Amino acid sequence: MRWYLTLFIIAALAGCGKNTLPSGLKMEKSKVLTSSLGHKAYIVETSSVSDDVTQVFLDFADGTCGAGVIASYQLNAEFKLTWLSGNELQIKKTKPLEVQYNASWPLLRCSNHVVKVSVVEFEANNKI
Repeated sequence: MRWYLTLFIIAALAGCGKNTLPSGLKMEKSKVLTSSLGHKAYIVETSSVSDDVTQVFLDFADGTCGAGVIASYQLNAEFKLTWLSGNELQIKKTKPLEVQYNASWPLLRCSNHVVKVSVVEFEANNKI
């Protein structure tokens, strides 16, 4: 339940400017990476009194929907995003990092779009 509630809150706030966030909630968004088909992936970190979370989000090319892809309940979770093709996203993460995946993992869908997501783990003492 916590996973879905957090995704809902973050998705609802993702379009908000920093000046419109509720008191006590801080949000940082990474640079957006766009695939050759127009899908967009980015990392969002939020911090509040009750929870910290780092999530990877996906906005589909048609702009009508998006999805939370993967989440870790901590700040500064080390994720690196790479588009392997127009509809295949690779996420690199450290091995000990505990994460939760989207319920439809590894294929995320929106109307006629499908994006395949894979995770590659690496040792924490190695750079991504």
